[in-house]
Amino acid sequence: MKILLVDDSRVARCAVRKSIELFLPDATFIEADDGKSAWQAIDDETPDLIFTDWYMDSMSGLDLIISIRGSGNQTKVCMVTSETNTQRLNMARSCGADYILSKPIQLEELKVIIDNLRQ
Repeated sequence: MKILLVDDSRVARCAVRKSIELFLPDATFIEADDGKSAWQAIDDETPDLIFTDWYMDSMSGLDLIISIRGSGNQTKVCMVTSETNTQRLNMARSCGADYILSKPIQLEELKVIIDNLRQ
């Protein structure tokens, strides 16, 4: 499985990667530090799954999801965020986020997402 990690924090990308590797040790990872570079990586690499932060410069994770869905791309997307506002989280879902994962990542929640993807 090829996974795109999108976050403007290298430390956050590393933490997400290490968490995912617990459940998908053979995954291949692509990294992007904002939505614009992620958009290019999607075009170049065709990931199977995307984990994106919400708040980034240049293009937010929400804008990235809107662009992905607007292009007809149905790649599964997980928004990884510290956002707690229910209205904003619902907006992310309505714009096309398949999953919302709260920061800090709870391994039980991540496992549910990975298990759902395997079905």
